[in-house]
Amino acid sequence: MMNRLHVLALAALLASGCGAPPTKGAETAPPSLSTTPPRTLSTPNATAPNAAPALLIDEDLAITLSPEPAPNALVRVTIAARPDDAPLAVWQSQKLVDLIGTPEASDGAGPIAVTVEVAGGATRVVLGRAPSGVARLTYTVRAQLQGYPDPPAIVVDPDRFEAAGEALLLVPAAFDARTVRASIRIETDEVGATQLTSAASSLGLGPKLEATARGADLRESFFLAGLIGRATFRAPEGHDDAAWLGYTAFDPRPVVADMAGFRTALRQMFGAADAEKVTFLFLSDTRPDGTFVVSRRPRSVIARVGVQDRWSAPLRIAVGAAVVHGWIGSRLWIGPNDAAHEAEAYWFSEGVTRQVARELLFRFGLISPAEAAIEVEGLASLLATSPLGTASNADLGKKPKAAVPVLVARGALYALRVDALLRDKTKKKRSLDNVLRELYDRAKTEQVALPVSAWIDALVKDLGEGERAAFRDAIELGKPFDLPDGALGPCFRRVTRTYVGFDIGFDEEATLSSVPRKIVGLVRGGPAEKAGLREGQEIVAIRVGQRSASEPLGVTVVQGEGTKTITYKPEGKRAKGPGFERKKDVSDDACTP
Repeated sequence: MMNRLHVLALAALLASGCGAPPTKGAETAPPSLSTTPPRTLSTPNATAPNAAPALLIDEDLAITLSPEPAPNALVRVTIAARPDDAPLAVWQSQKLVDLIGTPEASDGAGPIAVTVEVAGGATRVVLGRAPSGVARLTYTVRAQLQGYPDPPAIVVDPDRFEAAGEALLLVPAAFDARTVRASIRIETDEVGATQLTSAASSLGLGPKLEATARGADLRESFFLAGLIGRATFRAPEGHDDAAWLGYTAFDPRPVVADMAGFRTALRQMFGAADAEKVTFLFLSDTRPDGTFVVSRRPRSVIARVGVQDRWSAPLRIAVGAAVVHGWIGSRLWIGPNDAAHEAEAYWFSEGVTRQVARELLFRFGLISPAEAAIEVEGLASLLATSPLGTASNADLGKKPKAAVPVLVARGALYALRVDALLRDKTKKKRSLDNVLRELYDRAKTEQVALPVSAWIDALVKDLGEGERAAFRDAIELGKPFDLPDGALGPCFRRVTRTYVGFDIGFDEEATLSSVPRKIVGLVRGGPAEKAGLREGQEIVAIRVGQRSASEPLGVTVVQGEGTKTITYKPEGKRAKGPGFERKKDVSDDACTP
């Protein structure tokens, strides 16, 4: 199954980046390990004959993270767990943990032999005997070199510590689906030898935190340390924290206030209080302006931005969509939820989520009418010009990495269409809000993912039986569909536009992963070939901005004993699609549908 924490990061190709589909249902345990025979990485260590002093902790789980920058570039991790009625035989990660050496386990009776296994992309530590009382596991994880566009899971530098919990934490498997009391300590630099002087995580601000959460949520948390800026917003609208590491071109403090009000609108929409605070973590790096990536993690939203990124409409929509994932895609999931077919539900969990975020931000004045129209036309352009734009939902689900942008665009535009039709058919008595609220209440009662038929049946009540065929054509078969004239409210009229797709002209992923790096999959007659690039040509770098067909990109190639940069516009397929033209005689105040 595709890592759900990175699905929306892939959808960043839309125009801005988004968050990932979170776990479906608060009580759903993460997927089990692969059934393929595990590969043993270490032999059991010896058990000492002498008893050790009893280990004591006040919580169910105590986690200590000790980052050590260069020359070591590693993280020492200590996790203590109190068994109570939970067996502690197996401790596991969600992804492969890059262990250094063999973990050491112990309890009040002394050391415990361990075996390390790797299976299905995860790491398991199996204890040689049942622990007596509190069990402690100590191990070391190696950091990776920083990189763009795919930041490593663990970074340990003198000025920055970042760690994704799924690649760092070995949590007792018995805690995955149960709520535990946990303490988290990130050891910061007390002598000032580095800049790791303050810390934050998905669970809040500060180097020492206490939380009540499922073990699976702790494993999917995010941790950071460095010279961190912090802000807290406490009001009836919500309780949210923000932390930022590195320079940002915008002040994150008003961002937190905006998002607290946004969460209030969502609570009203779904009729459900969301007692959990949200921690917003902003991490800046040298990525090009406009190529930010936003993802959702338990109780947090992580935004990786360039140092020149503004708090623009695309970034607001991306962060807003990640906040919406607290309801849609987690508590409310429609469609298949098994690993083999999960992506077939992304039209809803990702696409409808994006439409809800855009609509609510527009409705509450957090994006302008013009910005709302730009977002919709960007989705329409992607859907019209993508080579996968008319593929069936089942086919797209088989290749989610490449298909996520299309699935998001298709679902968002279809949701916009449905919302406009509902408002028109019921004379504004009902909208997509009402449908989602009703489905949310059903999912909350039944505690399961709802079938696609639940969505269709809910629409048929207001739109008639013809909506069954409309859903089949638009979502299941991928046929082009139109948007109603009033879809964006009274300020806009529906028009037809000619869009130009973004096409780099060769297989970008295969090219970047080739060794030595060279042009792979050059498209005959494409923009790269027309610019003078050739198949197999050795390259030094590719500089791509906001992935727009109108913005030139540069490919630096090896030429003789030097290099040469070839600049061209990545203009691909041209296609017609729906667009919206601003009416001059209607004020912005009257624009809300």
